[in-house]
Amino acid sequence: MGRDLVGPPNRGEFAAFKQLRDTLVALRHSGPLNRSTAPGAHPLEANVWIAPLHLVPGDENIASMNKGGPTKEDFDKLLLWLDSDRDAAGRKYERIRYKLIKIFSCRGCCEAEDLADKCVDRVTSKIDWLMQNYEGNPALYFYAVAKKIYLEHIKPKKLPDPSPPNPDSDELEQVCGYLEDCLRKLPAADSDLALRYHQGEKQEKIRNRKALANELKISRNALRIKVWHIHASLKECVKAAIAAGSNA
Repeated sequence: MGRDLVGPPNRGEFAAFKQLRDTLVALRHSGPLNRSTAPGAHPLEANVWIAPLHLVPGDENIASMNKGGPTKEDFDKLLLWLDSDRDAAGRKYERIRYKLIKIFSCRGCCEAEDLADKCVDRVTSKIDWLMQNYEGNPALYFYAVAKKIYLEHIKPKKLPDPSPPNPDSDELEQVCGYLEDCLRKLPAADSDLALRYHQGEKQEKIRNRKALANELKISRNALRIKVWHIHASLKECVKAAIAAGSNA
């Protein structure tokens, strides 16, 4: 049962609400495995890991890509690109994501799951270009993008820029109000899931998401897809509310 959003949130719910808000803001920015390697080959030695970077489109093709980040429609197109059969596409997606996590883990990346998700998001944001131009096994494209993300990840990090000034409190309060209104419009189970999905930090968050998947009797990948759809719905709702407020 979802929490009554009228009453004041407790500390855990407030933190989850903030993470959900930050996630929606961040959204403005996820086949058969390759069989070309010998049976039993280590994933780091597999040809999928050394997929050529020329598979990734260059700057001349950027204009045709989704600059606003992947949407629900983009993800539906991604599944269609993987396979015309929805169930088969879901299985291929899960196998590719599992392989990505394994590749990053074997490379010593502590945030292997986050990097895999980043790879999926980056591919999904280019889905219109891919459907029109890419030929071959979609999994190879994921692995080529994963290689670029890994190279970015290990690149020496420059000192962070000074923190930007805090957003105007009135503006932030207005956006939070829109988000809370949009959460109320969702089915109670979806609004509750959206908040619970973001509760906790680091290992606690991982354990929380495992428990959520077990509670819903679905895989963690299926849970992520379900939350993705909720995020997409909330994002569109908040954008519409902001636009309506600007035109008022």
